[in-house]
Amino acid sequence: MKYILSILFTISVLFGTGSIAKNFEIVAIVGDTAISTVDLNERLELSIVSSGLPNNNETRQKLKPQIIKTLIDEALYTQEARQYRIEVTESDMDNAIANLENQNNLKLGEFDNFLKKNNIPIDAMKKQISSQVIWTKLLSQQVRPQIVITDVEIEEKMEHISNLSGISELDLSEIVLPVDSPSDEKRVRLLAEKLHEEIKNGAKFESIAKEFSHSSTASSGGSLGWIREEHATKEIISKVRNLQVGEISRPFFVNGQYYIMKLNERRALVDDPTTVKNFKIKHAFIEIKPETSKNDISKIQEKIIKNAKKYKSCGDFAAFAKNVGSNIGTDTIDINIDDMNPEVKPAIINTPIGSLTPPVPAPEGVHIFGVCDKEKPESSLVLKDKLREIIFRRKLDLQAQRYLQKLREKAFIEIRI
Repeated sequence: MKYILSILFTISVLFGTGSIAKNFEIVAIVGDTAISTVDLNERLELSIVSSGLPNNNETRQKLKPQIIKTLIDEALYTQEARQYRIEVTESDMDNAIANLENQNNLKLGEFDNFLKKNNIPIDAMKKQISSQVIWTKLLSQQVRPQIVITDVEIEEKMEHISNLSGISELDLSEIVLPVDSPSDEKRVRLLAEKLHEEIKNGAKFESIAKEFSHSSTASSGGSLGWIREEHATKEIISKVRNLQVGEISRPFFVNGQYYIMKLNERRALVDDPTTVKNFKIKHAFIEIKPETSKNDISKIQEKIIKNAKKYKSCGDFAAFAKNVGSNIGTDTIDINIDDMNPEVKPAIINTPIGSLTPPVPAPEGVHIFGVCDKEKPESSLVLKDKLREIIFRRKLDLQAQRYLQKLREKAFIEIRI
């Protein structure tokens, strides 16, 4: 408190009390840190410009409570970091800025010019980056080591997945806005509705997520990547299952947080999480013209059956194709299941390696494929690693919120507006 009074006294001497009232007011006090109207206005400007929101008084008034809360949280974990002698080095800032340059397709060293060109306050941006670095370091030191994921958790999830069929994957992004207390619910709900409205009106989801989301995915624009339905909570899946690709959900409340979800893409899995995705095949096409007689068709069928009996592996495919009268090359073809013609897909995926598919009718003949190899992109080990990552991220977000809540509870916080 003495530190704050010293700051105020110095300012009053330099500018006079009238000037303070007009240009410099204390918005909040957090322990030994004073947050001023200068801090608030700079961050408001940064948030509005960075997220592409309308720069008007209505937006500022709706964002102001959230920005104050963010500045308070930053002050809290900056003070906490000080206790553990956690500092932001020049190297930390350089790395963080380099990452931002990469995310924005900028050349090394173009960051400041990019900010100036887009009217983004440089000092406010660098303060925000510094705060994010501190929070990341604090979580790495104080929270991450406490997160434990047991083999039992992974095996239970694996067993659950193995019992599923016809599951689908969703490419999702999220904006997460935690509600810290019942009295805070209305403010967060109104903010979520405002952000939803602005995204519907053209603001970029990714920019909004980076600026306002409190999830560990915020730095990547809220991207969760490809998530199988069974990996997400039932409440979230129920809100996104019926979305069209590119559509966003209305804000909804789950486990103390408001969510806005975006469905970026959807894809179906044919079988289970270890479904074959990539195939190596060979292709034969036997032409049958419309005027071909039934007798000649029968002869072709007999020839196919006879040569198929001699077929042992893909090494025999060239001879097979020649003997049945195929008129196309027999090079090995690499093909992804998503790129297959729907008419031939069932025959290929249901044929064992080293075997021929049944003849697949076509308008002017029949296709026959030799299945040489099937690649499963997700081995059991890879899938376990992915599950571990998802579970870890959920636990980290939960523990981070709990940690921050404890900091709030033990700190002196006074909001003056």
